[in-house]
Amino acid sequence: MKYRYKQRIAQLLLLFASLFSLATSVIFFFLFFRMYWPYRALFDTEGRYFDIETLVVYQEVSGILLLPALGLMIFAMILLSVWYTRRNQNRSIEDR
Repeated sequence: MKYRYKQRIAQLLLLFASLFSLATSVIFFFLFFRMYWPYRALFDTEGRYFDIETLVVYQEVSGILLLPALGLMIFAMILLSVWYTRRNQNRSIEDR
């Protein structure tokens, strides 16, 4: 009984970590599309774009936000696949 309880806690932690990673990935994707995507063709040779309407300087380096977004999304998918396989294994064991 105690072993099954520990397995369920581990499964819940895997699910929580994957959902947290996925939510963080969405935040990085939002930042990427908000800070880089609209201005990707407007940067000068120094990698800057000055928006006259909002008086904000955008940097070309903002495009690097795509890397953590993709990395966290891949990490979340790996955690979700581990959670799913462990969940199916536990259900097959309980059915016996």
